[in-house]
Amino acid sequence: RCYVNKSAVLFVSWSVMLWAEREEDLIPLIKFIPTYQRETELFCVENRFIPLVQKHAAPVTVSADCHIWTLDRLLMEAPCLDSLTAEDATFVNDHWDYKNEQSLEFIRHCIQSMPTSCIRNVTGQPVAMAFCYGQSPYHINMGGFKVLPEYRRQGLGKKVNLDMCHKVLAQNRKPLVHIKVDNTVSQHIAQSTNFERNERVIWGKLNFQK
Repeated sequence: RCYVNKSAVLFVSWSVMLWAEREEDLIPLIKFIPTYQRETELFCVENRFIPLVQKHAAPVTVSADCHIWTLDRLLMEAPCLDSLTAEDATFVNDHWDYKNEQSLEFIRHCIQSMPTSCIRNVTGQPVAMAFCYGQSPYHINMGGFKVLPEYRRQGLGKKVNLDMCHKVLAQNRKPLVHIKVDNTVSQHIAQSTNFERNERVIWGKLNFQK
């Protein structure tokens, strides 16, 4: 469901998503956040809205604290790498940090519908990979970056990142990534690739007392 009040929007699905140009426009919509469960998921909510949500809804537990980074254009040449296939979905899911009971079908859909990148070993198994998990007319949300432990410190992560950026820009959309505020390695890669840091956002849970 989608609720709108002037500059504010509240989406209620498997999680709660919200945004407003003016914070006061969001207040009347907060009453539509479901309270029948002990916990309600918050998805990519700007950090500036958290005090408002806590005041008018419930305490918030933060599970991921990130900045949004976006890229307008690449300043360096990107390698031409392989792409993931539907046959790789199980392997990718097994190595995804957010694996759950529904994630395999989700990853298979992402691989089949949006840009991906990977570097394979001599047996054809991905050892460095990435996929996209969201898109709009303006951006494609890149994620799922993973380099297997034994292949790290070889620059493979940066190569996959450059290839992904090239593939997204080729679709006339901007690459977008979420990077945790304490992930200095990924921040360094983003900065060296010409990404710009934008809003701070969180994933978390609203904790309703039952």
